[in-house]
Amino acid sequence: MAAQDVLNRKIDEVTKFSAGSEDVKDYEEMDLEVRALENMARETFQALVENKYTDLVLKLESGDALTEEEKRVLKLLVVGAAEYYLKEEEQVDEWREELDRLMGEMERLKSENLLTVDAILELQALCKDARRVLPDLVYYFTERQRVERFQEAMRGPLDPVAAQVLADTIRGMMSSSKM
Repeated sequence: MAAQDVLNRKIDEVTKFSAGSEDVKDYEEMDLEVRALENMARETFQALVENKYTDLVLKLESGDALTEEEKRVLKLLVVGAAEYYLKEEEQVDEWREELDRLMGEMERLKSENLLTVDAILELQALCKDARRVLPDLVYYFTERQRVERFQEAMRGPLDPVAAQVLADTIRGMMSSSKM
């Protein structure tokens, strides 16, 4: 069966789930299917660039200058997924607004008697909500900074040590199940 068909079938398995469900088991099953699809996408990406990355690694190790196409492949390998994530993510402003709202509610609670069951439970709920939003913001800005650092590093010629580090990184990434 062609890779396209396998991916299409897995996408069908993921998209059959309804976000309208209120059953935890549905979301747990969906999470497993999304993770499996993500792994399939990673493995397919690795297969698509396999012939390009081996030549690129050899060139990095030999210290030869990279062509523009090789730089593009290097970028795809090192920060490609991060760049696509940053392009697709549209909720950053909403996450920031939600976090600001939660911080405002926490500030409001300071003016009340915090030593009541209701106030403490509300504070706990606000903290849980903040903990729900913070990982998304941390991940977004981590990926953005990673892309920015890569772009900065690629502005000039690569020194031999950096080229070897990149070669080792790419080799490790391409053999990893967590790329």
